[in-house]
Amino acid sequence: MEGPSRRPPARRESFAESRIRAAMESGAFERLPGAGKPIPDLDEPYDPMWWLKKMIRRENLEALPQSMALRNLIAKQRGQLLRLPAEEAVRQRVEQINATIRELNARVLDGPGLGFAELDPCEELARWRARRAELAQK
Repeated sequence: MEGPSRRPPARRESFAESRIRAAMESGAFERLPGAGKPIPDLDEPYDPMWWLKKMIRRENLEALPQSMALRNLIAKQRGQLLRLPAEEAVRQRVEQINATIRELNARVLDGPGLGFAELDPCEELARWRARRAELAQK
């Protein structure tokens, strides 16, 4: 005599599953943005602050205190001096940077104080000339 079959009872579809199934059948998941593309940063190690970093990039926000961001800005401008075509352009740009430094040193900022010294035009011209000579030798 064979006993009753021991199959598990039929599982009932949940409300969420039924909505997902219906959406799939209607084609709601077709042609979504990013379909067929790799998931960004999938091979990167886990970072618990991933969402904050992504928001900072997306919204173009400053994550640094204002004084630190200004230090970076001045350093970037100083680096651009080497690409200028003539000594007079270097002198003018150094004066513009120094005017910015004077203005910023006079302000009250959040974060550590700026206390940035003005650029020495003679030193900057010497760096510029050395870089030009280096490029000429190549």
